Amino acid sequence: MSVIKNHILLSGLILISFFAKAQDPNFSQFEMNPLYYNPAYTGSVTDLRFGINYRNLWLNVPGMKFPGPLSTYNFYGDKQMTNALIGGVGFFVLQNFKGEGFLRHTAAGILYAWRMPTTNNNYSLSFGTKIYYNQLRIDYSRLVFSDQVDPERGYLNTPSAFAAQNDGKKNYLDIDAGVTFGFNIFQNKPDEQKWTNEVSFAVAHLVQPDISLNEIESRLPMKYTVMYNTSLPLSKNKFYINPKVLFEKQDDFLAYTYGFNIYVVNKHSYRSSYARSYFTKPLYLGFYFRNPKFNDRKNTKSLIFVAGHTGSFGNDTRYQIGVSYDFTMGGLNLSTWGALEISATIVLATKNASKKSTRYCPSFRSAPLSPVN
Repeated sequence: MSVIKNHILLSGLILISFFAKAQDPNFSQFEMNPLYYNPAYTGSVTDLRFGINYRNLWLNVPGMKFPGPLSTYNFYGDKQMTNALIGGVGFFVLQNFKGEGFLRHTAAGILYAWRMPTTNNNYSLSFGTKIYYNQLRIDYSRLVFSDQVDPERGYLNTPSAFAAQNDGKKNYLDIDAGVTFGFNIFQNKPDEQKWTNEVSFAVAHLVQPDISLNEIESRLPMKYTVMYNTSLPLSKNKFYINPKVLFEKQDDFLAYTYGFNIYVVNKHSYRSSYARSYFTKPLYLGFYFRNPKFNDRKNTKSLIFVAGHTGSFGNDTRYQIGVSYDFTMGGLNLSTWGALEISATIVLATKNASKKSTRYCPSFRSAPLSPVN
């Protein structure tokens, strides 16, 4: 009977997602998934960047062993341009699973960001947009409904009275847009002593597409995201602390994620023939809260712990690997086993970049806002 209960629970989760208003997945290591939250970050790194993110929510919920019962994975790449585009171009692919894969969302698209031309490395302003194709799919044949289960005989293996109104597929286009502004404080000091700040704002689902899988219209509500992070040196630059705040609002859903990372060991300078940027290695640790009210520790929904490693291969490649775990609080307590997230970023130096990149697309960051930037 436990298997039947799991099937009913799973079908209930699917139908709740099916009929309820949709909500975008979120990531705890949001600084390692910048293009997902704001397309204006496209091309924010002077070199060629690739990243992958995997999140498995509620590990104890029945469903697929891999990628997981409630899981999301995302792959992206971007490159800063030095020609007439004056900005960055990129791409991404995202897939979201629920249960045994009965409900699946797939998205893929392109990104472009325009960076304001400036010769001042203490400021940066970017505007970005993301256009992407989506497919929402549900497999009705694999769901178990209540009229297929008997209290005494168990699963009856008989057809359900539920009648699907379509083939279970929904295709649609969507558009996001965003802006980022970065600035350094204490500009008259050496680079390693400057206080780097960045603010970003993004709006997702500008066209509010209809994502209904039945005859009742259901518009995907717009999502608003505000992010602030800063970086400042500690202990004669042997440590960097990186406080961050992420605000997300989508219809009735509201969440604040706030905390900090600490980067251990000195900041390292990376140089190429056309630019200079900085990263830290080899270790960073982080601690965050996520809840629906800012500074409400009593009703905190999640405690998030982060650990990661950064390094380089020779002089041309930097990388970052991060792992986070969300301890779910509140009514669900720890029975769900929380959420696991793994992220990786690799930055490959490009040999054919123009020296004009330091003029048109300067890397204003003098201290690390992320271990690899």
